[in-house]
Amino acid sequence: MGILGKAKRQVFKTIAVNRTALPVRALHKAATFIDDAVNNRGSEFSENGEAEVLKRLEPANLKTVFDVGANVGEYTKAALAAFPEAKVYAFEVAPETAKELSTNLESDIASGRVKLMTYGLSDVPGKLDMYYYPENNQLTSYSKRHPEYESVKFTANISTLDAYCDEAGIDAVDFLKIDIEGHEFKVIQGGANLFTKGGVAALQFEFGAFNTGSKFIVRDYYELLPDYWIGKVFPRHVDFRPYSWTMEEFSFCNYVAVHKSRADLRDLLKPA
Repeated sequence: MGILGKAKRQVFKTIAVNRTALPVRALHKAATFIDDAVNNRGSEFSENGEAEVLKRLEPANLKTVFDVGANVGEYTKAALAAFPEAKVYAFEVAPETAKELSTNLESDIASGRVKLMTYGLSDVPGKLDMYYYPENNQLTSYSKRHPEYESVKFTANISTLDAYCDEAGIDAVDFLKIDIEGHEFKVIQGGANLFTKGGVAALQFEFGAFNTGSKFIVRDYYELLPDYWIGKVFPRHVDFRPYSWTMEEFSFCNYVAVHKSRADLRDLLKPA
């Protein structure tokens, strides 16, 4: 080990030994903030790159967009603005949230640009016990994981992506966005037929802390979607790359997968 290596090891040891000291804690806090920014950890739509993905894809003039986990409509509205000729299929499983979503998108529903489904998607159809959080409706999930908030248990109706597309006569989806608190992988599994035939041109899914409960990791997505380029969303681009175990961070972020027949979409999302 060279002089620099020895010096680094000594600094490492000193910090580890004094980890509870105020200066070290302050340094760690600052370093964590920088690390979070470098790795784009966060779920703020306007800042984390989700809005940029839609902006980058505008030239593709996408026509069929699915918003699974539509909440109160922020993403749906952004998709409508990005793709003037698109129809958005918005899925929201929580009844109270779906009512608010319907109100927010009333004119778009009336015009036919939005179709609202008040049920959820998963890997199999049926019923599923879920929890709604009146104080924060974005937290609706299949497990009671937020003890700091009041929750209301409800039984949700569940379909699958394949079943819905068969019923609606939809052969292809240009863009599928899924943000459902750790349940994203099961939605993709429920669209196995559609994905196998390349019927989804591009997909965006959230990945984060709730995957510790669902037990699906980034590697699972790469293995499930071998015909797709996959990359992490950053504020100005999507970083497409082969799988590495270093991606397994359970901090909130988004990934985009683009079918390998659609290099045009991938190129729109790559660094300028």
